Order: sequence, then structure tokens, then C-alpha cells
Amino acid sequence: MPSAPHATVPVLGDMNTVPGLFVRACIEHPEKSLGKYVYVATYYLSFPEMLKVWGEVLGRKTVYVEVSTESMKNLYGEGGLETALQCRLGETILAITSKEGLGTAEELGLQDLIRFRARLSF
Repeated sequence: MPSAPHATVPVLGDMNTVPGLFVRACIEHPEKSLGKYVYVATYYLSFPEMLKVWGEVLGRKTVYVEVSTESMKNLYGEGGLETALQCRLGETILAITSKEGLGTAEELGLQDLIRFRARLSF
């Protein structure tokens, strides 16, 4: 992956359920969400952590390998570059999402939503 192993990725969980729970929580608790951008992520994982869980769920051996942004572009063209840039965002995402005035899952009482492992175990 084109991302440092320490980088984190915001994880939403079940796309069929979780966004609606965020909307409901914002409507039911406007005092917690009014005037804020609500960051729709329930927790953060690194790519190596996600790969480990994926391997455990599927019974496969996994190894995380970091590749350069340039390698992704060379291999996959502009789509590879776009993917690499999105993956690199995880290297700074916690600094962005910790800003004042940004609503979180915890503030809305949604921190216990479906976890990554459960979503892979369907």
C-alpha cells in the first residue's frame, strides 16, 4: 500500500446502517451537532491492522508492504496516483479530525458501532 504503516484510516463500518445512525443522532441531539461538521467515522485502524484482521477472518497469511506514490502511478496510471494520495491522507488524518468544532461519533454516543472484524465476517 502507498501508506506508512503507522498511518491510520477512518473506518465507518457497515455503509448500509452507520450513516443513517449518524443522521439520526444529529437530529435527536442538535445541541451536539448544530453548527458543526460531523466526521462520520467510528474508529481508526492502520492498513497493517486492517490487513491482519482480513487475513484472520479469511484464514490467509498477510504481509504489509509499503510502496511509493510514484510506483503506484507507474503501475496504475492516474488512478494509482489518486489511490496513493488518498492512502497518504491517513498519515495526517488524526491531526485534521482533532480540530475544534468537528463533531465525532463519541460526542453523539455512537462509539460502539459495528467493528471492522464483524463487517468482514458476513
